[in-house]
Amino acid sequence: MAFTLKDSPKCVKSELELFNLPGTQTVIQDGQWNQFHPLSNVFDNAPVEFHISGSAEDYIDLSQTIRKSENSKSGQYTYY
Repeated sequence: MAFTLKDSPKCVKSELELFNLPGTQTVIQDGQWNQFHPLSNVFDNAPVEFHISGSAEDYIDLSQTIRKSENSKSGQYTYY
């Protein structure tokens, strides 16, 4: 079993709640998509680093991020 906090309430996956009306998100006011490029050229077996700055009011939802890479031999794009 995964680690759970002592006072954490039990919940059900939203996909399984067929008869309950879902809650309305009222906290996030708007959203935007930004592009970030690597700090340096990409080489084999080298880490790819990005500098992503923001403020305390910004939130990055990692589940909504998209990574796009271009194959230099074919010129085709690959989305992850």
